[in-house]
Amino acid sequence: VVSADGQIAYTEYSHQVDLYWGAVDQPQETHQRLTSHTRNNFGGRVSPDGRHVAYHSDRSGDYEIWLLDRDTGSERNLTGHPAVDIMGDWSPDGREIVFLSSRERSLQVWVVEVESGRVRRVSEKSRAMPSEPHFSGPRWSPDGRAIGFLAAGEKEQALWSVDPQGRERAVLSGVMGFDWYRDSRQVVYTGKALDGS
Repeated sequence: VVSADGQIAYTEYSHQVDLYWGAVDQPQETHQRLTSHTRNNFGGRVSPDGRHVAYHSDRSGDYEIWLLDRDTGSERNLTGHPAVDIMGDWSPDGREIVFLSSRERSLQVWVVEVESGRVRRVSEKSRAMPSEPHFSGPRWSPDGRAIGFLAAGEKEQALWSVDPQGRERAVLSGVMGFDWYRDSRQVVYTGKALDGS
């Protein structure tokens, strides 16, 4: 709307996605809002001790892995790199976070030390990784001996496993999403049906 002196008042639409914390058996109104930024915050993963939440946010201009301290509310940009850094997951001991990064052009699997911020690439070869926001990110096995991730296989997308030293192996073809079972020997996954659907 235009004022008499030539100024305007207007409404600006801004898309925003935030993280919340709450008990499953409590109504949504009692949940705590963890982030409140004018951009997008996705992929929250709780640290093994329950004190921190790792997530990716584009509030700094590109997606970065951020850490939120649940006690103090303070946040820290863990990756701080101009590349896309997304889909973090905690190691079972809480010392490292595995994530996907485009630091070497295509998305690859990287690990960052929580205390020092040092990063290293753990995926051995450059394989095409899914770029859709709803796919499963890399996941540490509960025993900490492997990291599972989705990447191109011989014919279609597959589930791969890599140990922290970078030794890879293909596990299962046709996987669209997955997570580890508690025994670290099994996964639950979404796959294509025999008719291709």
